[in-house]
Amino acid sequence: MNPYTGTGSTAPSLPPRPLPAVAEIGLPSEPVRLCFVSYRHLSALAQSLIHEYAESAHIEAVDAAFDSALALARAREEAQEVDAFVSAGSNAALLKAHVSAPVATIKADGYDLLLALQRAAQHASTVGVLSFGEPLAELDAIRALLPVGVVQRGYRSEPEMRRALVALRESGCVVVLGSSIVVEAAGQMGMHGILAYSERSIRQGIEDAIAMARVARQEVARYLQQQQRQQRHYVTRYRFEHMQGESPAFRRALASARRYASVDHTVLISGETGTGKEWFAQAIHHASARHRQPFVALNCSAVPESLLEGELFGHDEGAFTGSRRGGRAGLIEAAHTGTLFLDEIGDMPTTLQTRLLRVLQEREVTRLGSSRPIPLNVRVIAATHQPLRQRVEEGRFRADLYYRLNVLALDLPPLRERPQDIETLALARLQSALQSLRSDLPADQLLAPFLPAMRAHAWPGNLRELDNVCERLAARASEWQTLSQVPFAVLWQDLPELTRPVQVAAASSSADWRRVLKACNNNRSEAARRLGISRTTLWRWLREHPQAE
Repeated sequence: MNPYTGTGSTAPSLPPRPLPAVAEIGLPSEPVRLCFVSYRHLSALAQSLIHEYAESAHIEAVDAAFDSALALARAREEAQEVDAFVSAGSNAALLKAHVSAPVATIKADGYDLLLALQRAAQHASTVGVLSFGEPLAELDAIRALLPVGVVQRGYRSEPEMRRALVALRESGCVVVLGSSIVVEAAGQMGMHGILAYSERSIRQGIEDAIAMARVARQEVARYLQQQQRQQRHYVTRYRFEHMQGESPAFRRALASARRYASVDHTVLISGETGTGKEWFAQAIHHASARHRQPFVALNCSAVPESLLEGELFGHDEGAFTGSRRGGRAGLIEAAHTGTLFLDEIGDMPTTLQTRLLRVLQEREVTRLGSSRPIPLNVRVIAATHQPLRQRVEEGRFRADLYYRLNVLALDLPPLRERPQDIETLALARLQSALQSLRSDLPADQLLAPFLPAMRAHAWPGNLRELDNVCERLAARASEWQTLSQVPFAVLWQDLPELTRPVQVAAASSSADWRRVLKACNNNRSEAARRLGISRTTLWRWLREHPQAE
């Protein structure tokens, strides 16, 4: 609903900036893209199994370990060539800590270890078992049942792994059981390496990765759909050409706003509640050079303080309990290249005022939980019904932020200072409300008896209150088919905010009740009924204003 014309029509919405289509991500039922990251021994074993999953997954097996494995995984992720990774041991731990895509870990269970130790028993009576992380406590617990003697070591990096292998060799172990990278390094040292994983554990890892990738696709699809819905909200509906009003105060505000649209400076809009601050902000954005970019609005008083920081600045993964995997962009980032509208800026907590000031000064934003600043190109329009200068003096609003915001000042007049605009605005709104209710009542004649009181009313809720009054008037009057059936005395009862001595209302503008009298073809009884007064009162008015005859 346009608050200035009162009409239900809106200008065509601008197309949002394109987002990746959900179809580009792939449906959950389509083959997923897996990257099997390991060293050559495990990769060779996996190659013999990959063909079994041709219908459900496209699997790329690559040989890499430690830093090279991480670099390779990041490259695949940045190129959007993978839905999930499959890995084991140190590679799996490293990838889980540093990539956003799901990582399925191939795990050697007790059955795998028992089979591997049986193979090892064919080569030596004592076997070294080298595990990523801590040695296996379970293996120590069943040492007496094992077919060979076991010496365990743990490692967390490649140098530690090599030192552990040297220690095992010096202790007399010539056979070592472990991951693919352990088997490779053991061979380089003249030891015999045995892979700790079986085909069964590899299959389980691949199947886990497929399931994780499908879930991830569903999450991405939902996220993109949400972003696409949000993008539709990031366009403006209100334009300067839709705004009506001839009062000097309104025309001055409109002229200032048009000038501000032609430059790219920060704007601070002040005005009472309901004066149309967001509508002016949207119109400024639409008339600016940024009109094809997003218009992102946030009411600073409508979001709980505990959530406001995350909404504005976004967060990195793990920034707090329940944070989104992969992180989330805040509204400031969402407004990049466009306009960020901060409504009720006077209600922003002082702790966030400092962070917002930095955004305005440095033109960059840092997500919660991150130390990496993100460059930003955004225009800020702020609005407030609070007396910001007074709040600065009281220490409740940062002075430096106030002066950063108050580059271009726009003061919107309250409705009580626009009495000559009330009829135009109310008539348009009432017509729209009657149309939506499929009522054929003439809006101008229905409105006429109430205009004097409307002009005299203080309108503390401004345009929003006017909208409510017209909606209520239309809803009540539409119960009757013709104007002659409408009990105006009942309608007055439904508009308590307009109730006041009718004589004062009439005296304020004799043209209003003359209009009612004319609409009734000078039928004084009908005119008095619509005005909610007695015939005696109407007769007295006619005597006091003979030109009404």
